[in-house]
Amino acid sequence: MRLRRHIVLCLATLFFAVTACADTLDGMVPIPAGVFRPLFRGEKDATELPVRAFSLATAPVTNGEFLDFVRANPKWQRSQVKRLFADESYLKHWAGDTDLGAQCDARQPVTWVSWFAAKAYAAWRGGRLPTTAEWEMVASAGFATGDGAKEPEFVRTVARWYATPAPVSLPAAGSGRANFHGVRDLHGLVWEWTSDFNSAIVTGDARGDTGLDRQLFCGAGSVGAKDTANFPAFMRFGFRSSLKAAYTVHNLGFRIAADEKPAPCCLVEKSASPHPASDRSLYQLGSIWTSDDGRQSKLDTLRAHPQVIAFFFASCEFSCPILVHEMKALDQALPAELRAAVGFTLITIDPERDTPEALRAYRERLQLSRDRWTLLRGSSDDVRELAALLGVNYRRDARGQFAHTSLITVLNTEGEILHQQAGTGGDLSTVLSALEKAWAEREQRTIRKSSPTTTEQEITP
Repeated sequence: MRLRRHIVLCLATLFFAVTACADTLDGMVPIPAGVFRPLFRGEKDATELPVRAFSLATAPVTNGEFLDFVRANPKWQRSQVKRLFADESYLKHWAGDTDLGAQCDARQPVTWVSWFAAKAYAAWRGGRLPTTAEWEMVASAGFATGDGAKEPEFVRTVARWYATPAPVSLPAAGSGRANFHGVRDLHGLVWEWTSDFNSAIVTGDARGDTGLDRQLFCGAGSVGAKDTANFPAFMRFGFRSSLKAAYTVHNLGFRIAADEKPAPCCLVEKSASPHPASDRSLYQLGSIWTSDDGRQSKLDTLRAHPQVIAFFFASCEFSCPILVHEMKALDQALPAELRAAVGFTLITIDPERDTPEALRAYRERLQLSRDRWTLLRGSSDDVRELAALLGVNYRRDARGQFAHTSLITVLNTEGEILHQQAGTGGDLSTVLSALEKAWAEREQRTIRKSSPTTTEQEITP
C-alpha cells in the first residue's frame, strides 16, 4: 500500500511538472526542418545551412509577460540589473521596476531590453532565443508559401515596413498578419534579438562604416553579399553587426524558441561570482572555463592582475598568429615592474577542436610562458556570451575557419573593461597606458585597504 501510494504521488508530480512546462511554452508553433541561405558568405562557405526542426513563438514577448518575469526575478528589475548586463536605458519606458505606467501597454512588445535580459527570460520560460539561421528561415516565408520572395504582396509589405520609421506607440504583439508557418510580426513591428547576433560581421562599427576593416577582422572574414536585391536582409545584417549584448533600443525586442525536446522548465541561471567587484565586472559571470592543463575555474581567478584578453583559435590561417605575436611584443615592452603584474589571456572561439591538448600544443608552438599566459576554452554558449560582452563577433565558415573580430581588451584587476582596440597593426602604446593605469588603480586600492582609519590612528600608541 505504501509503495502504491508512493508511485501515485510520483506520477502526479510528474504530470503537474509536465503540465507546468507545457504551459510555459504555449503560444508556439512547430517549424519543420529546412535550410537557411546566408546573405553574406565567403567564397568557401556553404550556400545552404541545415536548420533542424524547432518551435517558435507566434509573437514577440510583451511588456506584460516581461513584467511577470521581473516580478519573479528581482535582479532583472530596472533598478537592480547590473550594468554589465544592460545599459542605462534598460526598460526606460516603464514607470518603475514593476509598474508599466499609463503610457505603456501590457500587450505591446517589450523593448529597451538587452540580449542578456532576453536570454534570461527565455530560459525562465523553459526556452531559448532563436538562432539567426532559425529566425531568418522562418522570416523568409511569405503569407501563403514557404518562399516569400515569390509573393509580390509579401515583398511589398516587408519593404514598406523597413522604409518606415517606428511609430511612437507600437501596436499589440501578435496583431500582424500570420505568415505561412503561423508566425506573426517577424516583419512590421520591432527588430528582434537572436542568440548568435554577434555572428554578423560587416565592419568594425557597422553604424559608421560600410567597408571591411582589415585591422579589426580576421582575413577569413572577407565576405560578400549573395542577394544584393534583398534590402531588408541587408538592414537586419547591418543592424545585428552594430549591436552589443548590453545595448537596449527603443524598437528592439525578442521572441522565444524551443528545441523539439524542450529544455527543463524555469532554468536557473549560472550563479554570479560571490564577490563581484562592481556591476560592470566580467567576473560576475559564473561560467566555467578549462585551461590547457585541464584545470577548471571561473574567470574571477584572473582577478589579481590586470589582463590583456583576446579571442583566437589554434588552427587560424590568418590574423590570430599576428595578434598573438603583437601581444607577445607588448609583453616584452612592459617595464620590468609592470611585466610581472600583467596577465595575458587567450580564449578560443573553437572549443570543439581546441581541446586542452590542442591549446597546450599551441602554447608550446608560440612559446607562451606558463606563469603569465592563460589559454582557455569553454562551452559554445559561454564563449558566445563572453564574446558578446566584449563586442567580439565571429562565425565559422565551411572550411572550419572563423571570421572574427581581432580585438584586444584590457581589464583592470576588478574585471572592468579599461580599454579596447583593434589588433594586427594598431599602435599598442595606448594598451600600455591602460595597463599602467590598471596597476596604479590596484596599488591605490591596496593602500586604502591597508591604511588605518582616523580613529585607529588616534588610538594607536
